Amino acid sequence: MGGYGDAGLASCEFFFPLRDCPDHKGIYPVFGTVISGIDEILRIAQVPTVPVDFPIPGVEVNRPVKPEILDHVELELFGAVYPEPVRVENPKLPKCWPKL
Repeated sequence: MGGYGDAGLASCEFFFPLRDCPDHKGIYPVFGTVISGIDEILRIAQVPTVPVDFPIPGVEVNRPVKPEILDHVELELFGAVYPEPVRVENPKLPKCWPKL
């Protein structure tokens, strides 16, 4: 899940890290495993990218030269039912988010 947004609500972005991310340990949950389709994720990891202006020194963000779109994702919940998200009034930002 990513971000807090203006409303203090985490959005529903999926990240597929292709390297170790020790600075995220204990901050962002790992809640899934890729069962099939890892070849597509690895293919997307190889597409040409260009840097994006980002306001945090030392943080590199890139975007694909040609947009890549995942048009279908299936989640297997194994019967689990999840409650609606909870809005956070004054979120405490994770330590890995430098102050702007």
